[in-house]
Amino acid sequence: MSRPGLSRTSEAHGQITAELGDLYNPERGPVTWWSSDDVRIGTQRPWNQDGDRLPLLNRSAVDAAATFTDFASLADWVSLAASRDGTTVHGVVWTLTDARQTSVVLEARKRAVEDAVSKAAVY
Repeated sequence: MSRPGLSRTSEAHGQITAELGDLYNPERGPVTWWSSDDVRIGTQRPWNQDGDRLPLLNRSAVDAAATFTDFASLADWVSLAASRDGTTVHGVVWTLTDARQTSVVLEARKRAVEDAVSKAAVY
């Protein structure tokens, strides 16, 4: 693995983990959970369109994941992380907390019953 490539990956990893660590507060957020893998390195020797082997290609990568409770903080952090050379944001997964999902389901059921009663009254 080329030293400059590994150094850049390690540096980006350090920045990401420092930022997530600064935002981490399990009770108040904006980050209530986060994790990061170790830096992975690998080498491959690709082929070109003529069937010739090309020089070794070194790669390094690291994954990080976080749970944000505040949309504005998420947007700010993703914008910052994605603007770095060599950093890719693979996506955002949206979920509701268990408490919020329970609240939404109860409200939907309540409205469904109110709607059914209103329609039944017409008959």
